[in-house]
Amino acid sequence: MHQHVAGSAHRDLVMEVGVAIVQTGVTNGSMAALVAADAAAHRGLVSSEDLARCAALVKGPHVWRVRHILGQVDGRSESPGETRLRHATGAMRLASTPQFRIEDGAFLAVVDLLLEGSRVVIEFDGFVKYGRVTSGSMAPTPGDVVFAERTREDLRAHPSTRTHRPCAARLDDPARIVRTLCATRRPCAQQPDPPCTSMRCVA
Repeated sequence: MHQHVAGSAHRDLVMEVGVAIVQTGVTNGSMAALVAADAAAHRGLVSSEDLARCAALVKGPHVWRVRHILGQVDGRSESPGETRLRHATGAMRLASTPQFRIEDGAFLAVVDLLLEGSRVVIEFDGFVKYGRVTSGSMAPTPGDVVFAERTREDLRAHPSTRTHRPCAARLDDPARIVRTLCATRRPCAQQPDPPCTSMRCVA
């Protein structure tokens, strides 16, 4: 149950999205706020300005942690796993770009994350994408999942990149993920420039 906050832009019994996100972080931890904020920003429900304003309205002993982490919101992340991966790499001083587009002739892929300054691709291997699709759902169909998986496998074999696919169980050990990424990045640095015709971020 979210509490009304004076100064927020709520209407009737509907809580403002930004306030609900901040209160979620105060109650459940700052990572919960970041996951919720990324999802809301991805759907166009909240802006960075909204979050900053709402974070200033909410009071509490741990709200400063929430205010700090909300500065990292990026609506390009498309799942909680992608958000947590991006945060984990950033916390270890490895900057990454979400939803990076790789083109090479007829080959096209949009990857979850690309380590900046490298050719290391990070694809979150979340079991949720293999779940059942409910009636009327906008979630990917089994065919979508299979096609996306084939694209990922093509990407793994592509000479321009090296791909790392951590699963949800690894997200609680970010140091292990980063050690693997650093080990992957070193061989890439010794190779010639990639033959890709285009590597760019999706706007």
